[in-house]
Amino acid sequence: MNLRFFSYLVLLFGAIACSPHQPSKEDLGTPPTAEQVTYTTNAESENIYHFESTHPDAFISIWNLGNGVNIQGNTVEGIYPLKGDYEVALTIVTASGEATTTFKIDVNEDDYSLLDREDYNNLTGGIAYEDGKQWIIDQSVAGHLGLGPADADSPIWWGISLDDDRTGCGLYSDVYTFNIYGFEYHHHTDGRVYVNAGFSSDFPGAEDFYPEGSTDPAEMFAPYDSYDGGWRIEDRPDGKYLIVNGAGDKAWIGFYVRANQEYKVHSLTDDRMEISSIAADGNRWFHILRPLEGTDQ
Repeated sequence: MNLRFFSYLVLLFGAIACSPHQPSKEDLGTPPTAEQVTYTTNAESENIYHFESTHPDAFISIWNLGNGVNIQGNTVEGIYPLKGDYEVALTIVTASGEATTTFKIDVNEDDYSLLDREDYNNLTGGIAYEDGKQWIIDQSVAGHLGLGPADADSPIWWGISLDDDRTGCGLYSDVYTFNIYGFEYHHHTDGRVYVNAGFSSDFPGAEDFYPEGSTDPAEMFAPYDSYDGGWRIEDRPDGKYLIVNGAGDKAWIGFYVRANQEYKVHSLTDDRMEISSIAADGNRWFHILRPLEGTDQ
């Protein structure tokens, strides 16, 4: 099935909505103050912080810990493996509205032992992999590229079959390296990348790609150099997200769909990664990756 057809799916709905009442500044209640937020370091590691909100009117306390973690509770724990300054934000919700305060903490030393967590180890190989761990799109399994609506957890509209040969488009020669040291990300492109036709204007020189034996172009490929960037994992209420950055605003994984550089993690084991992202056209694209062993890119 031609991917270009799906690239231009448009769902037309009309809706009339009422805007909810937005509280004024006078309705928000008393903002939290620095004195109402306390924190101490763990006795075993000065990179682990315990935070507590003591605002008397708060019935919900929401924290952005500045390390990719968003969590709710009056008492929470923040883990900071790498030294640096981190900005912590506390949002309290009262009967009349909400208010936010921010403050900074200074972590003086690295503590790589705190990076010993399952998702980091599966993604990067952990501290034993000094050069990071390499991943490629798993061409050996059906559905390694798929499509569904934005709220889907699987590619219910379309999944690529093993008979759908797109060798040469750039999708299978790309290598994605994740390193625990410095949270470094490297996208090796082998000189060309696989691009959704709807966003080909992001890549000067993009051309139609014809799968072997086909007279109908299926998406496009474009010249593009390898680049370096960074990565992080965020735990959100609806699941775990892998975010990549680099090359301006073009960092991505797999099929380029202008997806805001973030990928929902559906599964991440030592030998398999299943992720998805919402494209700029509102559709969700799915990828399956496997590790590439023994290759230095």
